[in-house]
Amino acid sequence: MNDNKPDVDTIEDYLNGRLDDAAVERLELWLADQPEVLDDIQNELAIRTAAKELFAKKPLQKSKQSHRFLNGIKEKLIYTLLGAVAASTTTFFMLQKQQTLSIEANIPIVTLSHIRGTIDSGFNPVTTIELSKENSRVILVVQLTEIESSTYNVVLRQHQQEKNILTITDLKPFGMGDLQVAIPSSYLKPGNYWLDAYIADSRVESLPFSVD
Repeated sequence: MNDNKPDVDTIEDYLNGRLDDAAVERLELWLADQPEVLDDIQNELAIRTAAKELFAKKPLQKSKQSHRFLNGIKEKLIYTLLGAVAASTTTFFMLQKQQTLSIEANIPIVTLSHIRGTIDSGFNPVTTIELSKENSRVILVVQLTEIESSTYNVVLRQHQQEKNILTITDLKPFGMGDLQVAIPSSYLKPGNYWLDAYIADSRVESLPFSVD
C-alpha cells in the first residue's frame, strides 16, 4: 500500500494538469489503493474537461491526465455529465477537505416558553439550554399563540445587543403551529438571548432564553 497521501493543493493541481510527470506518477500510485477517491477524481476530471471544451466550442481534447480516464467516453455523454455538475461538485469538494459524512444523533430540541408582560419588559428566561461539544446544533421551537400568517421571519439576538446574530426568512409553521429553527451551536455562546418572530416588520413573538 502507498501511504504517500496527497494534500488538497496537489489534487487540484492534478485536475488542472499542473503536476510534472514524477508528481503525477506518485499521485496515481496512491490512487491505485483508493478506489473511491479515484472514482470521484475521474468524474470531476471528466466534467471539467467536457465543460471546458463545450463552452470553448472546440472538439473534445484530452490532457495528459484526462486521457487515462476518458478513453471510453463518447461525446454524446458530455451533456449528461454536465447535468451532474452540481451534485458531483459538492461531493468532490467534501473529498478535497477530507470530510467524512456522519449522522448526528440526540440533537437537543428545546421549546421556548412564553413569559408574562410586554416584549422586552425585562429578561426573565424560563428556559436554559445546556450544550455539549458533541452538539453541533440545537432546534428551538416557538409555539405560536395564534397563526396569523403563512410565513414568518425569525431573528436570533443577544440580550441588550442591537446587532442581530441570525435571521431566517419565510419560515412556515409546522405541525400544530410551531416554528422550528435549527441553530448552529457556534452561534450560541454562554449568555442571554431572544428569539423573535416577525410577520413582515411587525414583531409578534419575543422569547428569552439562556445558554450555559
